[in-house]
Amino acid sequence: MAVYKGEKIDVLDYIKEIHTKIAESTDYKQILVDAKAKLKKDLAKGYQWGKIEQVPIKKLKLDYQVQRDFVLKHAFKTIIANFDPRIVTSPVCVKSSKEDEYHVVDGQHGPTISRIMVAVLNAEDYIPCWVIHEDDPAFKGKLFIVLNKTGKLGASYYDTLKVEVKHYDNALEVLKKDPNDINARDTISDPTYINASETVKVFADVNIDLEPTSTRGTTTSGGNDFYFSHIQYARENTALIKRDAMKKILEAYKKVWCTPDSDPKVDNGLFSGMVYLYSDADRKDCKLPDDWIEQVYQVLKDNLGASAEHIHNACIKAQCKEVTRTWSTKTQCPTAIRDIFVRCADPKLLQKINLPYDKNLNLKIVGEDADLVEGFNFKKIA
Repeated sequence: MAVYKGEKIDVLDYIKEIHTKIAESTDYKQILVDAKAKLKKDLAKGYQWGKIEQVPIKKLKLDYQVQRDFVLKHAFKTIIANFDPRIVTSPVCVKSSKEDEYHVVDGQHGPTISRIMVAVLNAEDYIPCWVIHEDDPAFKGKLFIVLNKTGKLGASYYDTLKVEVKHYDNALEVLKKDPNDINARDTISDPTYINASETVKVFADVNIDLEPTSTRGTTTSGGNDFYFSHIQYARENTALIKRDAMKKILEAYKKVWCTPDSDPKVDNGLFSGMVYLYSDADRKDCKLPDDWIEQVYQVLKDNLGASAEHIHNACIKAQCKEVTRTWSTKTQCPTAIRDIFVRCADPKLLQKINLPYDKNLNLKIVGEDADLVEGFNFKKIA
């Protein structure tokens, strides 16, 4: 696209240029064709364009199934401290034909702070809102995610996960009453919602909280002794090896690393690295004993100490960055775990557990050219 500096461009002219670029790209052409076909189907379903409406403030509801909590610090230090009435945006609301109220999905700070600033709280006031008329209960969650994946205090992976799980569970409840509800059936068949539900369930299965470190110890924190904070890794891992395999790895991790004196945070490197190693072993149909994950973890612990975080950062990550000048949990950590195991395990155990690895990746952990960083303070070497 052309770069317009200091110019006012006619929207119609800009659209013409976009069409020119579309004509030059087979990829863009197909995307547009597919999008138009989808739009036609959506409109046929009764989907409506949103529109600005004057909404009575007494009918506005903050829906905390999809909204984040009102952040007082953000409200005062970011919005009130820099308040300008010209840039107060209209809240985005969803109106169901089944209720005489408007659910604010985005922009809760606007109507609340503007009323605080002018010191007016009149139940008869009207507020201009962008309103979308939609009866699908899952739509509010979808809308929240789309609107808050654009930066500016955007929705975190954790926010997104909570919304998707809530609407998946709500859809299941709807189907108990009406098995033919189209919106609910769409929700429970959506791979994204299924993944969210499965991810939360597998961590619940092993009594490990799935939450960011920032919520740990707050009123919204889970009640378990251990937690995992890398929400997106959790979701990707569940998609990669499915729930049963995830449970097997988490149970092994918990048995070896989660002791009363250990860090309550499950280490992402040793957990996700094992997920990728498991996936590789499964893909290559490696014949391994049922407890191989626990035994591999135990060898690492026996030889490098009880801190999973130390093994991840001071050993594996430091070694990879020293040798390759790069770091990737996905591509390097599985081979690093395997190399440490090969270097330290008893020969008889090595015969039983023959782990896969990237033969093109030499991390200099094992072999004649081994050259280890200082973090590898081995207790013993087989």
